[in-house]
Amino acid sequence: MDAQALDLVKRSAQRALTYAAIAGVSLIVIILLSKIPFVGPLFICLYLFGILGAAFGLGYLIAPQITNLPMGQSKTTLALWIGLGVALPLVVALVIAGLLGSLYDIFTNNYTLLGKIFTVIGSIFGNLVGGVLVGTFVAWLGAFFSLDKNPSMQQQSQQY
Repeated sequence: MDAQALDLVKRSAQRALTYAAIAGVSLIVIILLSKIPFVGPLFICLYLFGILGAAFGLGYLIAPQITNLPMGQSKTTLALWIGLGVALPLVVALVIAGLLGSLYDIFTNNYTLLGKIFTVIGSIFGNLVGGVLVGTFVAWLGAFFSLDKNPSMQQQSQQY
């Protein structure tokens, strides 16, 4: 990764930080609502769609706001770097929401010590790996579809 791409990832992560925090708070509320006995599975579905919608929406929202895009890179590559930058703060919010949901399960259910450890580690690892992979892909899609609205991208396409 060159310095321009790293700077693009950093700038898009900084722009997405506030929105990712808002998405994280809403995911925490939804995951706690999923613990309600009969309607919980509906909130789990809403949680999954909320993760995907937040990643796509953040990528779609952040891509037009990024200025000074690196020259000589394709639209797909630029969207990938923006998507990666958007996914990073969203993954942190996802890990925190999943960890709070797991801690709630641990304190309300009777788990063994080994079960508690595996629940916490599984929650962190699953949300971290799944969030980075799926979050980057879905944020890439959102950034790809909205990158044409970016004034810097429009100037690049006019030069060629």
